[in-house]
Amino acid sequence: MQTREDIPLGTQSQNLTGRNHLVVISVDRYTNGISPLNNAVSDGRAFGRYLLTNYDFSTVHYHELLDEKASCSNVLNLFDQLIGEVQEADNLILYFSGHGVVLPSMQRGSWLLADARAGERSTYLANHEVIHFVQSLAAQHVFVVVDSCFSGQMFRRTGPIQQSKLYQKKSRYLLTSGRSDEPVLDGPPGGHSPFCKALLNAFEETAEETLWVGDLCRKVLHELHDSQRDQLPRGEPIKDWGHEGGEFAFWSKNVDRAVALSPKETLSKKTKEYQEPSNPAPTKHSQVDTKGNHNITIVDTGGNVSINTDRS
Repeated sequence: MQTREDIPLGTQSQNLTGRNHLVVISVDRYTNGISPLNNAVSDGRAFGRYLLTNYDFSTVHYHELLDEKASCSNVLNLFDQLIGEVQEADNLILYFSGHGVVLPSMQRGSWLLADARAGERSTYLANHEVIHFVQSLAAQHVFVVVDSCFSGQMFRRTGPIQQSKLYQKKSRYLLTSGRSDEPVLDGPPGGHSPFCKALLNAFEETAEETLWVGDLCRKVLHELHDSQRDQLPRGEPIKDWGHEGGEFAFWSKNVDRAVALSPKETLSKKTKEYQEPSNPAPTKHSQVDTKGNHNITIVDTGGNVSINTDRS
């Protein structure tokens, strides 16, 4: 039986040159009992502008929902639109920066969008909605970047590589700014969060014309661990979302993907195991309760929520 690897490159070209879709969702201006943030919107804008300027992305397939435009209904409508628009050869990058919350009684995380109301779970965008969106896409590659507290809740446990084969296989990657039980820093007003700063630096410091998602995740993890030892990001493929062993690559605008991904090209991928600190310190701006947990976002049985200016 013929496999995808057996098909001539010309037949596979559509899998190498599909459209790159970019979605940025960021919220600073919260109301309804949720404290505002300083840098979520500037982070989202900076990430979007950087990819549009330096990599193979176009404004034609760029979607930006900021502050009041990033309502739950607008985000879900955009998800539905993209499920219909994104084709099998296309790729999609989704970036979210804003508040995140975890419900202790259910151990389930959610994004807080612009119209979220403190203590009302029905107004949150649950992680499973995002996961279902990713699973419903026909895309070749999907890369989700989340800069919010407790973003690690989205993860579910479950020699040389030829570039063309790596790129032709479907991929589903997730990069979050913290672990499942971890609040993250927003940064000083007018700047960027430590996570976004590390993410942009990873792009800036790449001398090659091609940056693979796995390498990007490792760069961000190591840089943020060196500068913010109390915040530990996480980046890896998610099999439950439909990952099939492939990997997305960011291509500089002057690179012809079909030529660069000739079967003759090979990629030597260096894998480094990332070791977590045994006792990560609490965030500088958080308080620790008597049980040693971060007292950043609490949802009690009465529905009360306490959210501070970290991304929680």
